[in-house]
Amino acid sequence: MILADTHLLGKIKGHWLDKLRREWQMRRCFQTAVSWLNPDAVFFLGDVFDEGQWATDDDFEVYSARFEELFSVPESTERFVVVGNHDAGFHYALMPPHLDRFSKKFKTKNTVDHVEVGGNHFVLINSMAMEGDGCSLCFSAEEEIRKLKKRFDCSLNRACESGFRSNYSRPVLMQHFPLFRESDEVCENAEDLAPDDILEEILQLLRVYCSFFLLEEQQMAVLLALDDISRRDENFEVYDAT
Repeated sequence: MILADTHLLGKIKGHWLDKLRREWQMRRCFQTAVSWLNPDAVFFLGDVFDEGQWATDDDFEVYSARFEELFSVPESTERFVVVGNHDAGFHYALMPPHLDRFSKKFKTKNTVDHVEVGGNHFVLINSMAMEGDGCSLCFSAEEEIRKLKKRFDCSLNRACESGFRSNYSRPVLMQHFPLFRESDEVCENAEDLAPDDILEEILQLLRVYCSFFLLEEQQMAVLLALDDISRRDENFEVYDAT
């Protein structure tokens, strides 16, 4: 089960009545879906908070408690949360303490993480660490991706110990930002197109270098990224490595 952009409202821009309505609806929908579908895992692909990048530590604790209340899962279901720009800030505005507290709260790594569910491999990417500008955050992310590539090669060739619990399979890459694309010509439906006034905007798309870097290093089966410059949460990019 995959969700993204829940954007739990904060106290700066959020109105209490709007917050009450939204969170009641999200809780009812989510808990009903979990009850009916009984998923093995639930993935949140970023922007779980609307004002996480501005929240004080006390505000963040309140935010996190609301998230736990709305999106609690049974013990039989695993839950994974990927960081988004509204959770910790865009690349050049990201404050390390904000990223650290998010990673600690949701038990994930700051840049790149790997999890196994039902014999399938999932690679969780911090999109803000994919700027490719050589900063310490981006450097760390690229190193982690290369290390994972070696482990997948070991698992595929059975020439060394990969450390994986499951047999080799091409990973599913989970992140907040879509891969770079030159235009929206591939979009089949008009409603999937980005608004005309931001067609040239690429702040919420991974750079060309980072997009090709991920494709080359991970040889993924599927890529899922549920944020887009058009702000349509149902959009996602799929890369088939076959």
